[in-house]
Parts: sequence; structure tokens; C-alpha cells
Amino acid sequence: MKSNTAITTSFNKRLHKTIQANRLRAWLTVFITALMLTPPSLAYASTNHIFKQGASAYKQQDYQKAIEIWQPIAEKGNAKAAASMGIIYRLGKGVEQNYEEAAKWFLIAAKEGHAKSQYNLALLYRAGLGVEHDDIVAAKWYEKAAQQDFAKAQHNLAYMYQIGAGVLQNHERAMRWYVKSAATGEANSRTNVGHMYYYGRGIKQSYDTAIYWYKKAIKKEDPDALAALAIIYLNGYGLDSDDALAFEYLERAALAGNATAQTLLAMAYENRYFGEIDINQAIQWYLKAAEQEQPRALARIAYFTQQGKYLKRDQQKSFDLYKKAAELGDTLAQAQLGAIYEQGVLTQKDDKKALYWYKQVSQSLLRGGGSTLFNQNFEQTPYQDQLENWNRKAQTGAVAQARANLGTMYHHGRGVIKNHDEALVWYKKSAKSGIVSAQRNMAIIYDEGKWIEQDFDKALKWYQRAANKGDAVSQQKLATMYYKGNGTEKDLKKALKWYRKAADQGDLEAIRAIATMHTKGSGVKKSAGTSIDWLQKAAKKGDINAQAKLGAKYKQGSGVKKDLAKAHYWLLQAAQQGDAGAQNNVGYMYAKGQSVDKNQAEAMRWYLKAARQGDQKAQTNVALRYGSGKGVSKDTKKSVYWLRKAAEQGEGRAMVNLGINYTTGSGVKQDYVQAVKWYRKAIDNGQEFAKGNLAYMYEYGYGGLQQDSAKAKQLYREGAKAGNKWAKKQLQRF
Repeated sequence: MKSNTAITTSFNKRLHKTIQANRLRAWLTVFITALMLTPPSLAYASTNHIFKQGASAYKQQDYQKAIEIWQPIAEKGNAKAAASMGIIYRLGKGVEQNYEEAAKWFLIAAKEGHAKSQYNLALLYRAGLGVEHDDIVAAKWYEKAAQQDFAKAQHNLAYMYQIGAGVLQNHERAMRWYVKSAATGEANSRTNVGHMYYYGRGIKQSYDTAIYWYKKAIKKEDPDALAALAIIYLNGYGLDSDDALAFEYLERAALAGNATAQTLLAMAYENRYFGEIDINQAIQWYLKAAEQEQPRALARIAYFTQQGKYLKRDQQKSFDLYKKAAELGDTLAQAQLGAIYEQGVLTQKDDKKALYWYKQVSQSLLRGGGSTLFNQNFEQTPYQDQLENWNRKAQTGAVAQARANLGTMYHHGRGVIKNHDEALVWYKKSAKSGIVSAQRNMAIIYDEGKWIEQDFDKALKWYQRAANKGDAVSQQKLATMYYKGNGTEKDLKKALKWYRKAADQGDLEAIRAIATMHTKGSGVKKSAGTSIDWLQKAAKKGDINAQAKLGAKYKQGSGVKKDLAKAHYWLLQAAQQGDAGAQNNVGYMYAKGQSVDKNQAEAMRWYLKAARQGDQKAQTNVALRYGSGKGVSKDTKKSVYWLRKAAEQGEGRAMVNLGINYTTGSGVKQDYVQAVKWYRKAIDNGQEFAKGNLAYMYEYGYGGLQQDSAKAKQLYREGAKAGNKWAKKQLQRF
């Protein structure tokens, strides 16, 4: 057992520990109570002091130090620090730009009620940067910031209501938020309030009130308001028009950086909308607008670069600019790009790409202006309307021409499967817009009746429209309709009138037609000399048909004094261009030595050229030369080959000679039945000469014919009369 002294000592130790514990508990209670009673401002003052240290580092561009200071307090919920961290990651200050990190920090601050962070977070959701694009979430955060009177958020929320993004479209609510933002002095909002009054959206339309708000906005030199006022003064909306003021405001807007105003100013200088034309000024403003990727400005700079007249020629740069402008929706650039791909200029020819851009032209309308990530634009403005109005004048023809080209591509199956119905659709649209080539094509389609039912009345209508605009082909075809009486009463005077109009433009068919009218005396006094004059006009222009006809007339002395030298000259011109008839005639002249030295080899060369093109007379001449060995080595098989080709085309001389070859077995196995067949075909073809040869078959009963001396004698007589010397000789036996 322990002694009393030991027990007392142990008890005293326990009592001492208990007293110490109670004292500690009391002290902690007082300390904690003191902490709980410390005012919040003292804690805030501490973190605010830390925040300011970070801000000081940020200001000195020591971004890493700023991050080290801000991040710990931001993680604990300090809104200003979290907002600043969001800015650091959004802008990439001291760190790699990271929108996802920015969104994380903005969210922390936004949940703490930080208005600017709510606004910035909304911007990221609107743009889909760092977060998935979500207009509903964007609108929610805009509204939270707007309710705290954050002007930019009010402006953007108004825009969301205006266009119905993330919220139901509501112009009245849009107007209310624009007005709230405008009341703080936000220039963009003042301008947009002006736009709302200008168009009467969410409020009664009033040019006067629109002008009031635009003038409030230009106190801060707002470029959009300046541009809008320029258009109001230009057109006299709500006040008297004033070109001087319109120009002043437009120039101020352009100087303030409004790309649409810069483009309008350039167009004004280029087209004399204000004062004199000044191409150099136009180009300078187009260049400024092009820097902001304004589509029409890009297209115009592309044009000037392609032409090399006012800017240095650069084909690659021109192509790149056209492509950029086209991709941004400029109609003229799309039309030009289609033509570039179709024709293979500036780049490699590509019908599929041409087709694509022509289709884009038919669907798109140019919209001026541009946008940036952290800015909201009114979806329609007076100056954009004006740009579209001015562009419409310039692009009407381009759109219509693109449609005509689209029709041509469907017509001929270039870059797309041939589709006549689709071609007709585009031709019609283009023709109604006044494009001459489309009007001509419509006329030809109705005239020929290949795709649709032939309709001379409609053909005449379209030919007339295109002819009145000076289209030579349409004038010539309209003349032909009057000449033939298709779709109208036959009228040779009108035919001659339109042929002359087309001929004055060098239309060769019209020139030949006038020559024919003078030859026949159709609607004019018959005159071989005048006909020759017109043929010479066409021949001198290189018309192969006129050259061949003129050569033949000089050769025969038809309507003109016979002149073999001139005949040879014109026939040779046509022959060298590939006219088969002229080639045969040139061959004949070399064979006979007419105005040239006789040359059988040269004759054979020209005969062969014509024969290979299917000229039956030339084929017969080639066959006879192979048969006789004149100008070429004798070859009876080749002779039969060419005789058969000519005979099968209906050439009478070839039929007779082919019959003779079958009779004699020259170059072919002897066959009297075939001989009789070809003699009869020749006679049916008007070759009376062949009767003498058929007589021989009747005399001896060859080829399945019954022997008939009387029939033979009669045929010999008729053949001899037709010039068959062999038949005349055989008659002596009777």
C-alpha cells in the first residue's frame, strides 16, 4: 500500500493538472469569442491588402508574382482576385492563354456576385471559348451583371433579346435594356437605341428620335452613329438631305474605323456619289476597310490588283483576295471567282469549283460590317442597308451573269451531270434579268425544240430582246426567222435589215446570208456582183465557207469573171482550214494544172485529205487514181476500198466504177450479181452512163438477168447517148 504522503502527493498533482486544463479552456473560450466578435471589415482589409499587392505586381508586369499573390486568396473565394486570375488566363499574361482556366476563375468570381466576371463569363459562353457554346447560360450571366447596372452587360443582354439568342426574341425588352445601358453613357447602346427608333423595333418608328440618340452617341465619336447619321443626311430621312453633311459624317465614321463607312466612302469616290471621281482616294479607303476584312473592299482590291492599273499587278494576291471576299459572302467576288475557275485564269481551271461559286452567287447577298469577339453589333444598320443598296446596283448584272454561266454548265455538263431542265431554269432567271447570252440561249432552245417543245413565238421574242441589245448572233437568227417566216410572217425586208445589223458586227453567217439573198434576188435586186462583194467580206475575215464558195465561183465563172488564179487562192485558203470540198477542188486543179503546175502527187495529197473527211467526190477521185496509178502506186484493192466508201454515200461515179470492178474482177472477186446491183444503183442515182454497162449484162444474161438482146441494144443506145464511149462501140455490133 502507498503511504498517506504518497497519496497526498499524487492527489496534488492531479488537482494541479485539472486547474491548468480549466484555465486553458477558459482562455481558448475568450480567444475564440474575441475572434467571432472581430468585425468582417478587418478580415476583408487583410485580403484586400493582399489583393493590392498582387495588383501592384500586375501593374509592374510581374505577372508570376501577381499570380502567386492572387491565387491563394482567389481559391478561398476572393472575387476580385478570382476575377483578376480570369483576366490573366484570358489574356495570357505570364501564362499560356487558356480560356478554360479563365472560365474557371470567372465562375468563382461570378458566383460571389462580381458583375464584371459575370459579364466576362457570359462572353465566353457566347463565343464558346473555354466552355461549350451556350447562349442560354450566356444570357443568364449577362442578366445577373445587368441587374447590377453593368452597362456592357445591359447592352449585350439587349442584343440577345433583339436577335432571340438564349432568350425568346423580344424587341421591347431589348429596347429597355439598351436604354438602361445608354443612360450610363454607353455609346454603343445609344447608337443601338437610335437603330431601334430608325427601324421601329420595340418602339414606334421615329427618325427624329433616332437622330437624337445618334447625336448623343457621336459625342464620343461613335463610328456606327456617325455612319448612321451620314446615311440619314444622304437620303433625307427625318430632315432635308444634305450631301455635304452626309460626306462629313461618313468621313468621320471612316476615320473612326467603321469598315462599312470606309467601304461606302471608297465607293463614293469611285462612282462619283459625292463630287468628282478620285480613284486614288477610293483605293486608300478600300485598303483600310480590307484590313478589317470588309468583303466588298477585299473584292475591289482584288480587282485593282488583278488589273494592275492603280495597284501593282499581283495575280496570286488577286486570287487570294477574291477567294477571301467570296468566302465572306461578297456576291461580286463569288461571281468573279466562279469565272476564274471556269476560265482557268489566275488559277487552274476547275469546273466543279466554278459551279460551286456560281451557286453561291444565286443564294447570297452581301452584308457589310464585321464583328469582334467582345463586341455586339446591331444585326441591321442604316449604313449596311446603304451599302447593300449601292452593291445591288453593281451586283445585279454579276448575279444574273453567274446564273447564265450556271445554266451553261448544266447545259454542257461541265462540273456537273448534264441537266437540261436545270439549265433552262437558270437561263430563264438570267434572261429575265437582261443577260443577253441567256436571252440568246433561251431563243435557241425554243427555236430548235431539242429539250422542250419547239415554240417559234417564244424564240422570236427572246431573239428580239437580245438583238435589240446588239447581240450579233441573235440579230442573225432573228433575220433568219423573218427570212423563213418562223414565228412571224415572212418578211424579207426585215430579214435583210437584221442580217445587215449582224453583218456590220462581223457575223459571218449574216454576211453569207446577204450574199445568198443577192444571188437569188430574195428581197433585193438580184446581183451576182453584190453577192460576190459580200462573199469576199466574209472570206477576208477568214470564213471557211465563204472562201470555198468564192473559190468555186471564180473556178466556174459563176456570177463573176472566171479567174483560175483567184479560184486557186481562195480554195487553198479554205482547204488549209480543213474544208473537204475545197481540198477536193485544189486536188483537181493540181491534177489538171489549172493556174498551177500540173502535179499528180500533190493532187493525190489533197484528194486524200478530203477523202479522209468523208468527201464522196474526193473518195471517188482517190479510188480512180489507185486504179490507174496516177500520182500514186497502182493498187486495185485500195481502189475498191475507196469506191465502196463513196458508193455507199451515194456517189454515182463510184457506183458505176464499183460495178465495173465486180464485172472484171479487178481488186475484188468477180461477181456479176454485185455488178448488176451497183449498175442499177448508179442508174437510179442519175448515172445514165451506167446503162451501157448494164446492157452488157443483159446481152449475155449475166448476174441473174434473163438474156435479152433487144433490151441490151436499147440500153447501149441510152448509155452511148449519155457519153459512154464503150457502149457506143458495142452498138456497132448490132
